[in-house]
Amino acid sequence: MIRKMFFALSCVALLLAGAGCARIISVAEALQQPKEAKIFTAYNIWYQDPANISSVNYQKGARFIPIGTEIEIIEADEQKIVFKDKNDFKFTLHFDRSMMMIPIQDYIRQTFTLKSKTEQVEGLSPEALQNIERGIVVESMTRDEVKMVCGPPPAFRTPDISNATWIYFLDVNETYRVIFGDKRVKVIMNIND
Repeated sequence: MIRKMFFALSCVALLLAGAGCARIISVAEALQQPKEAKIFTAYNIWYQDPANISSVNYQKGARFIPIGTEIEIIEADEQKIVFKDKNDFKFTLHFDRSMMMIPIQDYIRQTFTLKSKTEQVEGLSPEALQNIERGIVVESMTRDEVKMVCGPPPAFRTPDISNATWIYFLDVNETYRVIFGDKRVKVIMNIND
């Protein structure tokens, strides 16, 4: 009887101890990063508070980590990715699987890359590059160029990126639509008006 109680209490203690722990994620493994390879941002990562960046990539304000920024991962688990840039400025990206609807490893592969900025923007027109660097989506941009500005659209509002309309967030309750036609942006529509 005492053995059964001890076993039951041990099981409960183990469950409680493990409930608050998030599984550690290897970003290098998710990216298949060779030794000595550098990691870069794959798109502009928008933020207001560097310690509290949403995986939804809310585009409120004018601050963002530019595409192609070299970064170093400090730590990563199923809920967050902490990294710093070359100036040792620290950022914490909070991952919300319910909104992104993908595993964090896939999110890592969308958000970070082993390609430098030069490699990522190769072949773009000077005008497209200037808009990407300024964080602006304009008519006639390709899907890839829009992704460089805003990242992939959150899957809970745009479940299929082959759709003609992508929905992005300026803030929690503010969205806008990017509508494609003939593989290029035709209309940018603020749906909050």
